[in-house]
Amino acid sequence: MFNLGAKEDMIRWLKEEDLEVNEIPVPGQAPVEWVVNAATKGPLKVSIGIQKPKGRSERYVCSLVVMVAEEHKQRLSKLSEKERVSMTSELLRSLIMLCPSCIIIFQPDLNRVESIMVTRIIYKERLTQSELTDAIRLLTNSYSMIVSYFSVKLGVSQEGGHTVMHM
Repeated sequence: MFNLGAKEDMIRWLKEEDLEVNEIPVPGQAPVEWVVNAATKGPLKVSIGIQKPKGRSERYVCSLVVMVAEEHKQRLSKLSEKERVSMTSELLRSLIMLCPSCIIIFQPDLNRVESIMVTRIIYKERLTQSELTDAIRLLTNSYSMIVSYFSVKLGVSQEGGHTVMHM
């Protein structure tokens, strides 16, 4: 399964899937050993971070963060609390159905969502090219679901702003 090392194998696998891959410098005090950024090409550009937490040799973390557009936040704020929570809970349910093994966090909460983080953990004993690329596809589909959900429910911005990937 591993020829070089987990990070090197993952970088090679991601490049074989025609993703743009960059190693991200990690400050010494960061809680991660290394970070690799993988981005899809083409009309839908999705950026996913893959990291190796310090002291956790058995796991790798794949995640993306989506920032809610200001216009979407303003439209959400005009809804009642019940409507807001109902709407964001519906999105949360859809994301869980798409990826039951993902960790999904609405920041700061379902009533006042500013960002959404979707994380998939891959454990060392399951790390294969197939498992990694499946995680990338799930996170890419999660991004598409989040952006389309906000556009359908709250409308496409007239000012060009929209719910986007956090880089």
